[in-house]
Amino acid sequence: MGNTGQRPLAENDLLDDIFATSPPGSRTLSPGASPQDAVGPDEPSDLPSLRRQHVTAGYRDGVFFARNQHVQSGFDAGFPVGAQLGIRVGTVLGILEGVIKGLDNKRGSSSSQSIEEQKTAGSLEGEQIRRLYTVATKELSLASMFGGMDGNPAAGGDDKPEMQAKRKAEMIVAKWEKIVGVPKWEEIVDDKAVEQS
Repeated sequence: MGNTGQRPLAENDLLDDIFATSPPGSRTLSPGASPQDAVGPDEPSDLPSLRRQHVTAGYRDGVFFARNQHVQSGFDAGFPVGAQLGIRVGTVLGILEGVIKGLDNKRGSSSSQSIEEQKTAGSLEGEQIRRLYTVATKELSLASMFGGMDGNPAAGGDDKPEMQAKRKAEMIVAKWEKIVGVPKWEEIVDDKAVEQS
C-alpha cells in the first residue's frame, strides 16, 4: 500500500470528517496541501456558526417544552391556595382600613366633645390603628408570607410547594385575624345585612 506523494490526515485534526462518514485514514492530502484544502475553504468558518444555531435552537425548544409542561400544573395547584389566602388577607386589611376611615369621619363629625378632646382621643386611637395597619401590610405582603421558599420539599418531608406556602402563610394570616377580630366583624356585618333586608 504505497501512498506515494500523499500523507494521511492527522487523527486529532478537528476539521477531519466532522460527520464521521469516511472510514479512518481514507482521506489523504497531497504534499504541500493544507487541511482546509481537504475539507473545503468555507466549512471551517460555517461550523461554529452552525453549532451555535443548533445549540440555541435546542435550548429554546427545551425551555419552551419544560415551561409548557410545568407552569400550568404549578398554576393549577397554587391558585386555590393563593385565592383563599388573598380573601382572608383582604378581609383583615379591609377591616383595618374601615376602622381608620371610621375614626377619621367620627373625629370630624362629633359635636358632643370639645375640639381638643376630639383631636386627642381620635389621634391616639387613629395612630394606634394606623401603626397596626402599617405592620399588618408588611407582615401580610407576598414577600413576607412566601419569601424564602424554594419549592423543594423540606428535609424528610414530601410536601408539595403549594402546601408549604399554605402552611407558612396560614400562621401569619391566622395571627392577624385574631388581632383584628375578624369573626366579630363578620358577625356585625351579617347582623347589619339582616337588619337591612
